[in-house]
Amino acid sequence: MNMNEYSVDLEDVKKMLELYSKLKDTDIFISPSS
Repeated sequence: MNMNEYSVDLEDVKKMLELYSKLKDTDIFISPSS
């Protein structure tokens, strides 16, 4: 596989991480630890 095919914009990654952390704060995901 060529990594160049997966060139992701850093800003997009930040947005995804922010969105994920927001979702994690809500009770949408059931965490195995609880």
